[in-house]
Amino acid sequence: MKAFLLKNDKNMIYFQNYERISAEEELIKLQSILKEENISIGKKHETPVDDLYDCEIDGKPFTIVRTEEEAFLYAESTDTIEKLLKIFE
Repeated sequence: MKAFLLKNDKNMIYFQNYERISAEEELIKLQSILKEENISIGKKHETPVDDLYDCEIDGKPFTIVRTEEEAFLYAESTDTIEKLLKIFE
C-alpha cells in the first residue's frame, strides 16, 4: 500500500487504491499490515458516517477510519504519523 499525506493536512495518512478494492478490503489489508508490526488495534466504534478503530503504536494513540469509500489513519501527533509512515515505506 502506498501511503501519502495531503499538503495541508499532516494528521492523516491516506492510501492510493491502485487495485480499486472496496473500502472494506482496504481496511482488512491495512489492519493486516499493522498487526504484522505488532500494533494494537482496538474495537470498532460505529458512527453514522464511518467506523473508527482506536489503535496504539509505541503507546501513542491513533485511529483507523473507514468510510464508505476509503480507509485512512488519523493521529493528533505528527510524531505518531511519522512512525506510521515508516511502516508503509
